[in-house]
Amino acid sequence: MRELLPFILIVACPLAMIFMMRGMHGQGGKQQAEPKLPREEMSIDQLKHERDELNELIGARAEQIVHARGSRREAPR
Repeated sequence: MRELLPFILIVACPLAMIFMMRGMHGQGGKQQAEPKLPREEMSIDQLKHERDELNELIGARAEQIVHARGSRREAPR
């Protein structure tokens, strides 16, 4: 069994890469999401919606940072 281990590792890496690339590019035959319009072609309502989504993401990320900083300060020394 020990003699086969290097061979198995050598074969496993390319096989794993093939499956990962196939999954990333092929998406298993699923339909991909429609591409977004360039910002120049978006309506004001679409831009406002995108801004609101970004503001939510920014708020969530800010809370994560504050929480992470707070937990480091409370840790016993």
